[in-house]
Amino acid sequence: HHGYFWLIVLREAIGEILRALSHKSKSDVTQRTSDLINHFYNTKPTFSASNTAPDLTYTLNSSTNTHLPTNKRVLPLGSIKPKFNSPFVDDIQCFTDYEPRSVRDNSLSHVIVSIGGWKRAIHNDLEDPQATITKKNRGFQDYMHIFYGNKDSGSLSMLATLAKPGPIFLCQSPATWGKMPEGFKFLWETKIDVFISLNVPSASKFPNYSTLGQELDKSTGAFKFQKASAIKANTIHNKDFDICIQLSAEGGNGTVFSKGTHIVTVMAKESVKIIVAWLLTA
Repeated sequence: HHGYFWLIVLREAIGEILRALSHKSKSDVTQRTSDLINHFYNTKPTFSASNTAPDLTYTLNSSTNTHLPTNKRVLPLGSIKPKFNSPFVDDIQCFTDYEPRSVRDNSLSHVIVSIGGWKRAIHNDLEDPQATITKKNRGFQDYMHIFYGNKDSGSLSMLATLAKPGPIFLCQSPATWGKMPEGFKFLWETKIDVFISLNVPSASKFPNYSTLGQELDKSTGAFKFQKASAIKANTIHNKDFDICIQLSAEGGNGTVFSKGTHIVTVMAKESVKIIVAWLLTA
């Protein structure tokens, strides 16, 4: 029955392409399709009058719809229930500098308000300095831009704007074959302090976030505002969270944070380095 769900996802993706075709020229779609195939397969496709990119999309859409009923017949009887209630809700917001990303405005760099001595890098370059050069020479365009630091790097502070009450996660980039680069440890296997300044002024009321470093408490790394309270957060990690840790407020409402704008501050406490690649919020 897994094939059925994959076909549903594929049908949705094809639907997005078909909607784009309705207001784009055939030459534009052909060029974009060619770029996509070249990116993933490092091969320049050849289209002709009888084999255009739109024709290929319509054929794939027809084939998908043909196979869906057959795969649906092998679904288990009754409703399909999830194995566990995941805290990763469907509409969770993901802020990352990964390339490519679906929501361009959700850049992790854009929500960082204090970087201290943390550094920005491409994950693969931490393992092999020639990795990015090799990927560019092969035409690849996917890069895991991350931030890393240790106890000498000070604090990394990020705006977490929640559209509704819910969780906050910090995530690192995946380790290659389960092994971190030399001198690095998993985010959940090293000592870190995390603080949250709750209900800080919104960007419209406090537009110059570059001045927020002056509001940093050097002893805790937490931000202090007249109308904000800084609390220490616990970190939770289990196998279902994969490469993420969930934040839990000490003495508060646990893993549910209120709607509004908060500042999450991370401070490494060991000489080994840690990575922050994504910020996930409700």
